[in-house]
Amino acid sequence: MREGAYFGVRDVGARIWALLQQPRRLAEVVAILADEYEVDAPTCEADVLAFAAELFESGLVNRQNAPVG
Repeated sequence: MREGAYFGVRDVGARIWALLQQPRRLAEVVAILADEYEVDAPTCEADVLAFAAELFESGLVNRQNAPVG
């Protein structure tokens, strides 16, 4: 809203957005979506990463450092 831009999402994008409302790793989002939409993991991962990058670049989500181990 600050930028005067509107970011619209549809079905899967809305689901990703909903899943990201709670802090979780993108790998977890990929696993959930691959199961729900019966899509292969590599395709799902590529799509989720691309969408997450758009959200990050737009300032709509933050990256958090996940603990190692």
